[in-house]
Amino acid sequence: MVSESYVQAVEAILGSMLISNEAAAEVLTRTTGEMILVPEAKTVYDACRQLWLERKTTDPVAVLALIGNGYMDYIRELLDTTPSWRNAKLYADVVRQEYKLYRLREAAQEILDAPDLESAKAAYAAAEPLIAGESSKVTHLQDALTHWWTDMFDNTDPDWLDWGFERINKNLHTAPGDFVVFGADSSVGKTAFAVQSAYAMAKAGKRVAIYSAETDERILTRRLVAQQAGVSIPSQQIKLVGKSQVPKVQELIRESLPLVLDILDASDMTLESIRAHCIAGHYDVIWVDYIQLLDGPGKSSVEEVRAISKYFRKMSRALNVTIIGLSQLTVPEDAPKNWKPTKESLRESRQLKNDADAILLMYLSDRKVPSGSRRLDIVKQKEGQLGGLVLDFDGAKMRFRLQPKQEEAGHEA
Repeated sequence: MVSESYVQAVEAILGSMLISNEAAAEVLTRTTGEMILVPEAKTVYDACRQLWLERKTTDPVAVLALIGNGYMDYIRELLDTTPSWRNAKLYADVVRQEYKLYRLREAAQEILDAPDLESAKAAYAAAEPLIAGESSKVTHLQDALTHWWTDMFDNTDPDWLDWGFERINKNLHTAPGDFVVFGADSSVGKTAFAVQSAYAMAKAGKRVAIYSAETDERILTRRLVAQQAGVSIPSQQIKLVGKSQVPKVQELIRESLPLVLDILDASDMTLESIRAHCIAGHYDVIWVDYIQLLDGPGKSSVEEVRAISKYFRKMSRALNVTIIGLSQLTVPEDAPKNWKPTKESLRESRQLKNDADAILLMYLSDRKVPSGSRRLDIVKQKEGQLGGLVLDFDGAKMRFRLQPKQEEAGHEA
């Protein structure tokens, strides 16, 4: 049985559309016909949708001409009880949420009534899109263009990820649903970079998780403390925190209280369990450290990485989650000191470079100087420019800093 709040919200969106074509645009870009579970309401909704798609007014006269005067009393009641058509967007959001709740309750009952495990799994699989994203995979062209119009003129900034570096944000446009590959050679600092950027993303309001198949939670925490509170790794190893550093650590703890940045041990997690944890955590961004250490289907490492890459490509889209997968690079044995990796340098690279929406590669500016600066190149970006920039790396504090533009010698992104 549908809830009273659902019925009220449905009646409000119908009344809003009958009053204003502007409201009709707000409602019809946020709802679908399958969300309208009350039969007489569905009839009015479908009529409004048909008129709107035909560029006609959705007023009561036009609607009644389509569905008949038998609905006159119902439409009159809708007009009388609608609080304000200007709140149509809010009413539509309530309908969406209440519809999902109704469907999830149905799915939960199906799971409870399932005669066997496979039936229960099937019921859960049917409900998963409601938890992770939209229930419908179909978008008609008219709807897609309407969504574009709404997004373009709704006075909100694009939902790009905050990587913690202003010039990276300016040039790397990473959105929900993207699969990003971050490649680096061993000991260059890819995990430290992941921790620093993940914290920046959490501070920007994203729900973030780091799935680490390589590094222990305590080590990741030490790196975060070093980066954000300035307590060096050597000092932490011997439990030496200076009096002047204590307030900084306390402030870091206070600052972290409202943030969502979870660290998960992925050393024995399957791809399916990562997906399940991601859904349960309602994460916006997940970092995977690193791809080649995960177990995937296949008889060789190449087949495993190919399967993992395809899985993350589909998962990011299905869950509308940004997945950032760290990857090792294959470095030639005779690589010169100024060796520069390419997309082909990603280990088991063919599938990764094809599936990724963006690829970042980090490497030493001079391979003979491990403590020196790092280059960070954007070598693939489906909707944005390519290029590179230079980062200084403080090994004791595991922290990166962008060099000033004048020091990048023409390498800025």
